[in-house]
Amino acid sequence: MAVYCGIFIWSVINAKLIQFKPKRNWLYYVLVLLPPVLFATIRYNIGTDYMNYWYYYNGAGNYYSYEPLFRLLNVIARNVFHGFYGVLLLSALLTYGFFLASLVKLKDHISISMALWVYYCYYYVASFNVMRQLIAVSIILYATVLLAENKKIIFVVLVIVASLFHTSAILTLVFLLLKQLQNVKAGHQMVLIFSGAVLLIFSGGVLLNSFGGFMGDYSEYLSHSNGIVSFAYLIDILPTFLVVAIPIFIYISYYRSDSEFDLYCIIGLFSIVVLIIGYHFSWFQRVLYYFDIMQVLIVAINMRRIRLPQNRLIVKSAVFIFYLFYFWYSSVYIGSNGGVPYQSFLF
Repeated sequence: MAVYCGIFIWSVINAKLIQFKPKRNWLYYVLVLLPPVLFATIRYNIGTDYMNYWYYYNGAGNYYSYEPLFRLLNVIARNVFHGFYGVLLLSALLTYGFFLASLVKLKDHISISMALWVYYCYYYVASFNVMRQLIAVSIILYATVLLAENKKIIFVVLVIVASLFHTSAILTLVFLLLKQLQNVKAGHQMVLIFSGAVLLIFSGGVLLNSFGGFMGDYSEYLSHSNGIVSFAYLIDILPTFLVVAIPIFIYISYYRSDSEFDLYCIIGLFSIVVLIIGYHFSWFQRVLYYFDIMQVLIVAINMRRIRLPQNRLIVKSAVFIFYLFYFWYSSVYIGSNGGVPYQSFLF
């Protein structure tokens, strides 16, 4: 865990150069990206899907035939880098590069350092496992920033590009519909989204199973349960719900004047609906990343809006500890994504 904390802290500290230096200098971006990219590249057998990607690179499987850009990435790695580490390097550059680009576009409105800290604690180890999807998630985050600026055509183009890395990204076209909720009052937004979640708790199984015949191979992901969502599952998703919901509720309560950021709030809240659908249709759980990553932006927006230095220090310390605890709980205590302890082919 110490290795990861060192990577995170180095990157977060150097992000202040991007935030506060008026002149853009590529050295700042290198300082921020170098540690996470380097350690993602030199890892060995870290991430539960590591060997699957290794087998694919070495021609032992025909996976991802429907995701041509990831196949192209493997071809480039094979011909340019002549080793599997090329796949890891290119994947890391795309994942963390698009994510940082999203933050830079919002640098006047967010705390880049806090956004990076939240992202690393929540997604860094996950990026070792679901490599293809985290590339897509970063592209979608960048596309969503553009959608918030009403650049809908570019958004659609980037969604298509992301879906060529991971097909699930195509579902984020629903963001175009969610954007329409920006014209609805905040209280009404929450009522609509929570009503949808409650409806799915009690009838989602019936609705999805009735369409099972149209889902083809994906029907194996259905729970085939006509009952309501179990109480145990609701307790199980509580940590994820709290991590996403708390910063969003703070935003709604105190910063409603920043209506240009409402889209991130609405998408983040909709992750509640996605969590419930994931109970009935497990494939949908992987779609959650596209929604709950909005917490990164909302936390960073909240941090930038705190005016009093003493209050800012208290809140930043609380956020720092909260997400560090989440990282320990998910990656160390539970051991999800197989990222701890860290190991490399170099040492």
